[in-house]
Amino acid sequence: MKVITTAILILLLHFNLSAQNENGHFLVEMEEFTPPVKDLIASFENSKAAPFLAPDVLGKEQYLGDYADKKVILWFWSTADDLSNNQINNLNVLQSRYRNELQIISFADEAKQEMLDFRKSIPVDFPIIANGKILGEAAFGGDLGQGRLFLIDQSGIIQKVIPRQAFEDNYDAAFKYTEDMLKSL
Repeated sequence: MKVITTAILILLLHFNLSAQNENGHFLVEMEEFTPPVKDLIASFENSKAAPFLAPDVLGKEQYLGDYADKKVILWFWSTADDLSNNQINNLNVLQSRYRNELQIISFADEAKQEMLDFRKSIPVDFPIIANGKILGEAAFGGDLGQGRLFLIDQSGIIQKVIPRQAFEDNYDAAFKYTEDMLKSL
């Protein structure tokens, strides 16, 4: 019995010491997102995107099913949110770069006239659905924050969800990840 106890203590001591770095600090890997955020993301990924039909601010009906031959990014945002405003240029670049294979559709919290006025000062190269907060909250994880992205493949399946937190943690890396994910769909 003493031999087994001694062996276990030696093994525990060995594993304990191997988890330390050269400064004697223990290495700890932090999870990228909190468990509730991870669970919410997991509940969306690999599931069919909720269909919608809504007019954009220019009067064109936007229906997710119309883009079955393209990848789609759904973006939920507000002009009152600085992070969202910073995302516009990057999303314009993605839309331009992948125009033949990608459609970005945005859901803004603001009313139609506010969005039309906003577009006069800041160009947006993709459809904007005004008053999109209700749909965004109900069907597309409002708890994931404004500025969240849903990447949907040509079959209408949500492949990736990128919450606001990803952009807050590392803005440039989050957009690089978004583009890499688009290429892999």
